[in-house]
Amino acid sequence: MNVPTRLLLLAVLAAVVLGGCSKTNLTNLYRDPNYPSQPLTNVIVVAVERNEDLRRMWEQAIAAEFQARGVLATPSYQVFPTSLPDSQQVRVVIDRDDMNGAVVTHRLAVTQTGNFGGGYDKQTTMSRQDYWSGWYHSYYQTVMLGSPPPDKEKKGRYQIDVWSALDGGRFVWTGSTVEIDPTSVDKLREEVA
Repeated sequence: MNVPTRLLLLAVLAAVVLGGCSKTNLTNLYRDPNYPSQPLTNVIVVAVERNEDLRRMWEQAIAAEFQARGVLATPSYQVFPTSLPDSQQVRVVIDRDDMNGAVVTHRLAVTQTGNFGGGYDKQTTMSRQDYWSGWYHSYYQTVMLGSPPPDKEKKGRYQIDVWSALDGGRFVWTGSTVEIDPTSVDKLREEVA
């Protein structure tokens, strides 16, 4: 199998991880056209998520998809059970365990939908300090006061990045999902896995 075919296979594999049963539409796809190395065979999966349950769910679902396709994938929570690792810690594990890449997911912009109800607008004075001069500037800004929308109506987009550890580290592939509800564990698992 030649290098372009292997790279295409890797990109398709990453798309399948997020695509699952074709319920999640991927956007903003990119792959490095000059990536010359072999496909990744041993990766660490990191979900950059503050909610520990969501982090474990994302990592487990993605690792299971890679493992089903013959790629050894280790969820980062198995190596770092108490906290999310930083990039240096991930690099140490990659070198120590002879891994050749990392798959990293993270949340993109969050939007809120629904009826805000009960709130009102108020004009208030705001001020900020100019970084260069040290002077303060005051201005008026309209702010909405009242109850925020329920958490269940928050939606988010997620991005998955594939990094190769070969040749000092290289960004290989990326894609992002359409908006999905991250608080619905079953829906999230269905769309990712």
